[in-house]
Amino acid sequence: MQQEYFLNYVSKSKKDIIMPALKHIHENYTSEPLRIAALSQLCSITPEYFRSIFKSIYGISPKSYINNLKISRAKELLSSGMYSVTESAILSGYTDMSHFSREFKKATGVSPILFRSSLYQWTLSRHNRKIKRTKTSLISCWNKNIFVLFICYDFPDAFSDIF
Repeated sequence: MQQEYFLNYVSKSKKDIIMPALKHIHENYTSEPLRIAALSQLCSITPEYFRSIFKSIYGISPKSYINNLKISRAKELLSSGMYSVTESAILSGYTDMSHFSREFKKATGVSPILFRSSLYQWTLSRHNRKIKRTKTSLISCWNKNIFVLFICYDFPDAFSDIF
């Protein structure tokens, strides 16, 4: 039992070692390409040791962590409905659209265009003078299972003065 506990234990000092790189990642993942060598230099350790510590703490490689941040940002931008797929890719830190599309589909199970187009559907029911907003979020899970979450909002009186 005690052996199992220590198997997953990571000392605070190791977390402190990579903290400058983690801070740099979160501040700059959308604005500049991040290289493992440069991140490890921020911590004054070798790239191999940096990868090892990072993976022991977060369970994924630094590159995968950065890609997850970028994809999460792209999902937020696409979900807002204010940005096109191209704008979302650029604002998420991608410079190549085909690379963005591949990474997005790999992470979510759907293309960015399908994600954006199926995300918001507006229907107007003139008979009841209601606006129904149906938000469909496509969420990918491990093992490439895709679940669809439906959240519906009814606004019976909120827009009655408009119609």
